[in-house]
Amino acid sequence: MTDPNTAFINLTYRCNNNCVSCIMENHFQDDSGITWGKVKDKIDQISKRSVHIEFNGGEPTLSPDLFRIILYARSKCKEIGLITNARVFSNPKNVSKLSRAGGDALKVITTLYGPDAVLHDAITRTPGSFVEQMEGIRNIIREGIPVELRVVLNNMNMESVPDIVNLIKREFSPDSITEVVMINMKPFGRALSRSVSYRVTEAIPYIRKAVVSFNGSGFRFHLRHFPLCVLPEGIRRFSRGITSEEDSISYIRSCDSCDMKSACPGIWNGYLKLYGEDEFGA
Repeated sequence: MTDPNTAFINLTYRCNNNCVSCIMENHFQDDSGITWGKVKDKIDQISKRSVHIEFNGGEPTLSPDLFRIILYARSKCKEIGLITNARVFSNPKNVSKLSRAGGDALKVITTLYGPDAVLHDAITRTPGSFVEQMEGIRNIIREGIPVELRVVLNNMNMESVPDIVNLIKREFSPDSITEVVMINMKPFGRALSRSVSYRVTEAIPYIRKAVVSFNGSGFRFHLRHFPLCVLPEGIRRFSRGITSEEDSISYIRSCDSCDMKSACPGIWNGYLKLYGEDEFGA
């Protein structure tokens, strides 16, 4: 379930990518309401009930106040997560600023969409994004900042999961990555479309391949947002709650009699709109 000690703050609606699977409708919304003062107030409120805070967007590194926001959050919370595409960190100077601001409290969270520039850039619809992101991740690791890698599935990259896993194992070490998380895409915003989404049961063979590949590799591997009833029993233990607010998920009638409900992340509301509930509760 949602970690009660986690809270999220959007720092901007803008983004330097244009992902086909983005949960936002567009990146041209008015940012004028996201001021330093308002963000500071939110940090103050969150710090009264949480030791952990995460910043996202849009692409939060586009916020002109990013580094002082992180510095201030560090004075209030013990754990800071920055959810970013990491492209701006292809410039080592930006990584140094980030490290000075976040210190030991900071972790960077970033998503790989493909094993190479061809697929990754097709999903981000931004030429050069893969190369910049990979360099950004390497620079962040060199600086000693912890990194969590995410793989968000969609119908364009699902079959490439084995290649994405091989990329991670080839380019990074278990010591440099805190965990690898495979996420069932949230059908919302642009992603609320059958052209981008997939039936969750179709993902099982690729999830299984990822589990087998990471097993014994030293990498900590988790699954998120996959309803437990669709996961084979042998890989349910890799499931670790959700990364979103609980009002985004639902439990259907058959969930009421399921003994796994208390540990299950539920079903995305958008997913039920697209595909219904016939895959669940068996």
